[in-house]
Amino acid sequence: MDHTAEKNPLQAVARAGPVRRTVTGVALAVFACAALAGCGKATKPEPVKYNIYLGAFGSREGTSATRFDQFFVYDADSLTVRDSIPLPAMAVELEVSPDGRWLYAQCMNRGPTPYKLYKIDALTKEVVWSIPGYGLITLLDGGRLLTRERFDTEVIDLATGDVITRLPSTIRILKGPPNGTKVAAIVPADTTDFFWDTLVTVFDVKSGETYGHYVPRLSTGEALEMIYTARLHQDGKRVMVIGLYGYIKYCWFMVGDVETGETLLRHRLYSPFGEIAISEDGALAVASDPSQPLFGESRQAVEFFDLISMKHLKTLDGYSGLLAWYPRQVRFLFGDSKIVIGSYAEFTTGPFCIVDRTTLTVENTVQQPYDGLINGVLGVGPRP
Repeated sequence: MDHTAEKNPLQAVARAGPVRRTVTGVALAVFACAALAGCGKATKPEPVKYNIYLGAFGSREGTSATRFDQFFVYDADSLTVRDSIPLPAMAVELEVSPDGRWLYAQCMNRGPTPYKLYKIDALTKEVVWSIPGYGLITLLDGGRLLTRERFDTEVIDLATGDVITRLPSTIRILKGPPNGTKVAAIVPADTTDFFWDTLVTVFDVKSGETYGHYVPRLSTGEALEMIYTARLHQDGKRVMVIGLYGYIKYCWFMVGDVETGETLLRHRLYSPFGEIAISEDGALAVASDPSQPLFGESRQAVEFFDLISMKHLKTLDGYSGLLAWYPRQVRFLFGDSKIVIGSYAEFTTGPFCIVDRTTLTVENTVQQPYDGLINGVLGVGPRP
């Protein structure tokens, strides 16, 4: 039996021969157009909805004896709490899978294993697996990268939590584009006279190859003495770093070309403990300057940079509406139209701010929903 006529009314009319100028012919044509129009509407994709995850620990107001570890799940449109997910311990870092189904939370535990990485099902709220580890975590194609402090980098199987491979202890991973295989890393080079912590290269986790290198230098030619964080641009050629030269107040954000070794942009910061985020279109970089509470510095800001013109665009701080305390965490969402800025995890009460990408101004500031909760570890992702 031929089902084509059922699926495509226009073909059915064509096989019936010439359409006579009758009411029936007109009716069939109208029916066909309506059917096709209806199909077009039915296949229109629904807009993606996003969650913002804000971690919390401490004591909920009125229940001071009860430990309260969880993620509050905010609707990214209304900025209201729509759910919560219990945590096994205090979260200090979070990554969300591209489909939003899985949360990868690094938590600070009590007992002999102080740090563990947990995979959590965002729908069932159950822990799928956990492994010991501490440090930066980055999603990769086909695996997960776990960096424990400065050494012992492992690639973890996302499904099982098993170690796929261990990278040499001399390779210090610093971050890369989400779901890629190339990352910014510190890899020693025997041909240079610089300290191992001054040279940034591009490292391919799958092949083990390195591509070019960059030594962040001041205009005087002197190299930074320590790189605290770095992120590789999506083009694989430019790398953004935050590092120190001399005393802690001599801190810099730099953009370098790993093919030529040239420094493309320099900007003074006050704290090396910030994060770097790059928009999906690769045109905007955000570097946070939180002035870590331990050092008692008062400057709390984020800096915005145009990666097309290689210029500093704006400083956003408390005087210009940024109310996140010690702002450190930066995330893009809504197809780059919004930027989420969160507080320094482990030290603050955890408010976050929503910044408009076009105007670079603060639209909203959201506090923890209950008093007595601290820690503001932040994550964003599509709603599963």
